[in-house]
Amino acid sequence: MKSLFTLLLTSYLFANSVFAAPATPEPTMSVQPAQCVAMKQGNPCYITVEISWNMHDSGHYCLHSTMQKRPIQCWQNQHDGQTEIDIKTNKNVAFSIRQFNNETPLATGFLKLAWVYKKKGKPRTSWRLF
Repeated sequence: MKSLFTLLLTSYLFANSVFAAPATPEPTMSVQPAQCVAMKQGNPCYITVEISWNMHDSGHYCLHSTMQKRPIQCWQNQHDGQTEIDIKTNKNVAFSIRQFNNETPLATGFLKLAWVYKKKGKPRTSWRLF
């Protein structure tokens, strides 16, 4: 009896896992390149980034960044999009796709800033009293 119960339970769980409804894909965003390199720490970095995104449902979506309050670009009745942006920045930038008039980010991407030469501390004095 116990083995019959185990067999039935195993069959039920297997059938549910095989015939389960497919999961809806998560929204995605890609920022390429993902890093911008400036010569010295504190200097601005100049770069053209390509941003692409994909949602599971069509809608009115807007691309936002931490560089400005207004949307960079909006798309109507789309489930994916792509754009190129020229950027001058001296700090990391976060991008997000949001539905029009909604503050909740659906997908995010980042542009990280790096330096070739790190900024030095206090400058050394060229003369001394003793």
